[in-house]
Amino acid sequence: MLKGKRDLVMSRLGDISGVRIPRPEGGFFVFVDARGSQRCAESSYAVDELCRNLLTQCGVLVVPGTSFGCDYGFRLSLCGNEEQLRIGFDRIREFLI
Repeated sequence: MLKGKRDLVMSRLGDISGVRIPRPEGGFFVFVDARGSQRCAESSYAVDELCRNLLTQCGVLVVPGTSFGCDYGFRLSLCGNEEQLRIGFDRIREFLI
């Protein structure tokens, strides 16, 4: 079940230019490095601002990497059902490109 959700995030977000997602081997979370995305490159977003904008503009809650000692990227959960995840990943995708 988690493998399918992992594959879903990789297919929805993994092909965005400038976005890197280390392929997780297990767990409920995925770390997304969006520094090279078009939106981040144009705006020079700090990761906390990026995460705040994903929430306020897209209705998607992600946790900034700064919460884990990383000053870039964000962590997202794979705990929703597949339809909820598709919607969230598509919103993130639209925001970043």
